[in-house]
Order: sequence, then structure tokens, then C-alpha cells
Amino acid sequence: MAATRKQFNPKFKAKAAVEAIRGDRTVSQLASQCHVHPVQIGYWRRTALEQMSNLFMDGWGGRKS
Repeated sequence: MAATRKQFNPKFKAKAAVEAIRGDRTVSQLASQCHVHPVQIGYWRRTALEQMSNLFMDGWGGRKS
């Protein structure tokens, strides 16, 4: 029997990434709370930080500041 992979929705990933960026708890504590591997939390955090600048690009469809 093959193991099924967990799939997390974008809202869950974003929440975990924001918590990791805040740094109130360690990545290990967050991973334990979210029931994911600490490396996964680190990946979501890095992705969020890298993609955050895209939120403020002109022409993205959001409001311009």
C-alpha cells in the first residue's frame, strides 16, 4: 500500500510562514504544532520572503502605493 502525501492549502502555508518569519517560536516548535517537518516550514518561510516583493509590483492587479 502506498502512503498518501499530505496536501496543505495556501492559507495554512502562509500562516505557518508568517509565524516562522515572526520568530516568536522556534521552527521546531512550529513544525510540531503544525504536524509538518521543520524543513518544510523553512521552505515555506523562504518562499514567502522571496515572493513578498511581488505583492508590491505595479500591474499586479492590486492597489498601487
